[in-house]
Amino acid sequence: MSTPFPRDGFKFMVKQSLTAAAESFLAKVERRAKGAKATHTRRSYEHALKEFFEVIESQAGLQTDKTPAAEIQAEWVVEYIEALQARKVSPATEQVRLAAIRGFYKHLSLTIPEINLGRLEALIDDNRRASVQNEVLTTDADVEAILKWSWECLHRPFRSRWEKLRAYRNRAFLILLADTGLRVSEACRLRTSHIAQVTPRNLQVTLKIKGGRAVVVRLSENSWNALRAYHRVRAELDRAGGQTPEQLPVFAQHSRLADLQAKRKQKNALLRPWTEAGARQMLELANKEVFGEDYRMPAPEAEDEEASPSKKVRRGRVTPHGLRRYFVRRVYNRHRDLRKAQLLARHRSLTTTQRYIGTMDAELEEAYRDAIEDTKN
Repeated sequence: MSTPFPRDGFKFMVKQSLTAAAESFLAKVERRAKGAKATHTRRSYEHALKEFFEVIESQAGLQTDKTPAAEIQAEWVVEYIEALQARKVSPATEQVRLAAIRGFYKHLSLTIPEINLGRLEALIDDNRRASVQNEVLTTDADVEAILKWSWECLHRPFRSRWEKLRAYRNRAFLILLADTGLRVSEACRLRTSHIAQVTPRNLQVTLKIKGGRAVVVRLSENSWNALRAYHRVRAELDRAGGQTPEQLPVFAQHSRLADLQAKRKQKNALLRPWTEAGARQMLELANKEVFGEDYRMPAPEAEDEEASPSKKVRRGRVTPHGLRRYFVRRVYNRHRDLRKAQLLARHRSLTTTQRYIGTMDAELEEAYRDAIEDTKN
């Protein structure tokens, strides 16, 4: 798929080949993503489209670099699903691949009205395998053990000021994720301007989340107190940097190396935002300290027979997203209201919330028997 994306308008886009259309779609995907995710997302989608085209060329006997995009057929997705299942990829991998194909068809439908997206969805739903929705790899007890670890770290002797700053930052970060359901990327993007208006009577912030939506995120008293404690400890560094609230990160890197790098680039010691990689590394350390050397769990795609050994066991017991699932389960278990859990988790789809909870099937069965069987007696 090396054909460059032609920029001659929508009329030409209808006549372009499938390969060229794929390039324009991948370019759009990369533009909409940000940072390291842009490259990762494009690579994942490109791999799915390459597989899709290989299946179509084999089954339909055509050349995707010469076939006009307008000739695409919804039925081709069935052949692709069958090919994925013949390779015995996991349901999770299958879902990722199909997300790319869905996006490609939707991209083409903007200029090719003959594409029936409703039929495409019906074919996918009729042929794909259901993902495992009730498997909760991280238990509430696991998450609470990590939160307890973060509290205990505050009471250890600190060997340096950086170690003290990291302990307070880690505590505030973990509680924020567990009590708000923020994604790790969203938490790392927070600036002090976001929390400048927070008061004990108004524990909420407005920020943009995944998908570019502006939403209200409610804070717990526990998370707000942990944030204030962390910022009191680093107040001197905040003043020394001279950064505006829009520049100053809520969660910063704290290491001697980070300080030296900042001083080389600026006269002032600017605080550098904490990264997703740094947060994940912190959780890896926490997992190891709390659960021991056997803290790793099977990866969600471990059932994929073609996966390399390094990919079959790679997850920490508690991941950043495990904290988000923990938040959703706490909300649901308290109120037993799926809609409230969806709104507080800021999910677009109720199905996603149900998957996070992971116990719905048993509850639905119980509710059905209780409602229907009892009425017959």
